[in-house]
Amino acid sequence: FPVTIGPNNGSALEVQKTREVTRNFQGKFSRIKVTFREKNMGLANSIRNGLNEVFTNHKMNIILEDDIIPSGAFFQMMEYFLLKERDNLNIGSITGANTTKFPIGCRAKFLLSRRHSSWGWSTWSDRWNSINWNLYEESSGSYLEKKIHRVSPDLIRYAQLSKQKKIDSWATFMNIDFISRDLFCIVPSKNYIQNIGFDGTGTHTGNNLKNQSMLSEVEQFFSPPRTQNISKSKIYDFLVFKSNSLLRDFPKGTIIRAYLKVRRILQLAAK
Repeated sequence: FPVTIGPNNGSALEVQKTREVTRNFQGKFSRIKVTFREKNMGLANSIRNGLNEVFTNHKMNIILEDDIIPSGAFFQMMEYFLLKERDNLNIGSITGANTTKFPIGCRAKFLLSRRHSSWGWSTWSDRWNSINWNLYEESSGSYLEKKIHRVSPDLIRYAQLSKQKKIDSWATFMNIDFISRDLFCIVPSKNYIQNIGFDGTGTHTGNNLKNQSMLSEVEQFFSPPRTQNISKSKIYDFLVFKSNSLLRDFPKGTIIRAYLKVRRILQLAAK
């Protein structure tokens, strides 16, 4: 279980305390390998370089960043799907987070999504090692960009912000590559992780109490899906699209655009 740590903008004392806690934790588990960096590599480089190193020795991996708290059932879920779907090349990743509620009346415990989540997730070395991190830059303005927009318009905005060095995202470009290859993400109906990075300490999450609350309750028990194959849902695809869109992402004259515009006006009036 590799752990990579590098000093951020905190004081030398904070860095020292963090390393002491990590060493104490490492001492309790013989199979944990910790790599201390002399310089903070930044979010994107840290994840990419760390996972490149991990996947040279392991065919599958579960990834948790420092602001993710897994439930007791999280690792059971990950292990089950990593083993069950390892030869299914249509699956790109598995996530423990559900940021978009399943459609009303949907009884499935898991669905397939074209939008991948990096909040407590897992994947296989062949999927990871095949990622083209420059795909968006090479294909900007092409059919791929339209394909990305149909799945999750926010990815286009994040890619542009990353190119402008206003954010330091790696997950955006993994998403884009997986969308280009039509790879799906297995998503649970309930959260198996809690993201505590919405208190202002997260790199990109900011201070978002709504999302903090949404991820506050997690599923403590895992039971495999009843059906052999996990299904896709066009309604869920639309809900994902809507939750990751701004008003401008919907064509003018559509009912959903009119609805969102009226809702925004009412929300402003309520304030």
